[in-house]
Amino acid sequence: MEQYLNLRKERLASMDMLKGFAIFMVIAGHTIQYLISGDYCDKSAYRIIYSFHMPLFMAISGFFSYRNSIGGVKRLYINKLQGELGLC
Repeated sequence: MEQYLNLRKERLASMDMLKGFAIFMVIAGHTIQYLISGDYCDKSAYRIIYSFHMPLFMAISGFFSYRNSIGGVKRLYINKLQGELGLC
């Protein structure tokens, strides 16, 4: 159990940087939409960004979901529910 607690407390700098990059790509994609007149879907920068930024968020999310499930999915949901209801 102690290993699990240490695992949850440590931050992964590479994941933080990857999340920051993905956030930047979302901002860049939306900026392209609003700055380019006409059909922005044909622009290569827009297509490249939109081809990977949401899958990247899902992969990062899945990575952290897996790390949280080490202690058990049931316990994870109970903790989340207790937090939402203010029972903790």
